[in-house]
Amino acid sequence: MTVAGAVIDSLKSGQLIRQTALSLVNVGIGFLLAIFICIPFGLVIGTYYKIFEKSLMPFLRMCEKINPFALFPVFMILFGIGHLEKVMVVLWVSQWPLLFNTIDGVRNLDVTIIKSARSMGARKGNFLLKVIVPMTLPYIFTGVKQSVQLAFFMIIASEMVGANEGLGWQFFSANMAYNVPMMFGIIIYVTVLAIIINVLFTKIEKWFSVWKQSTF
Repeated sequence: MTVAGAVIDSLKSGQLIRQTALSLVNVGIGFLLAIFICIPFGLVIGTYYKIFEKSLMPFLRMCEKINPFALFPVFMILFGIGHLEKVMVVLWVSQWPLLFNTIDGVRNLDVTIIKSARSMGARKGNFLLKVIVPMTLPYIFTGVKQSVQLAFFMIIASEMVGANEGLGWQFFSANMAYNVPMMFGIIIYVTVLAIIINVLFTKIEKWFSVWKQSTF
């Protein structure tokens, strides 16, 4: 059995599609939670609470350095073995690039534009939405692309431990059955999916760049 044949057979049976959908759902939920929590938090902290940012940053950097694989047992104890645990694993690894890149974006803002906006009486809400957000978009999307790649590969790893579904579980099952073509097929399949996701977010970034220009 060839690698391509193994993947095609799994696609025809619907097994690979089903496991892909389950993995993507867990990635999507955890990743969206990270976006809705970390980007606003980074914008607000970086813009209005810089003293708080400096005092909190060493602790956050320390948390970022913790090996996520070592946390798998902790997440299993706290959230059980199931979808919630997988979502929280994705949230954990996704939050750091989003948060730090957003804060870096605020740090590197053009001071002249900020002073001009404030001198023209920009209110706090409009200042954040129409000045800070557009100017930090390149940094935010750098964090988004880093986070989604980490999240996608981490969900595969987490599904190899204490799971009975998902792409990681399918790879583990193929490994246990010594189904080498399927093992290599899933590796190639996952790599192609990661490339597609990266291209998709690059296109979204270009679309938001147009919005940034129109905002200014």
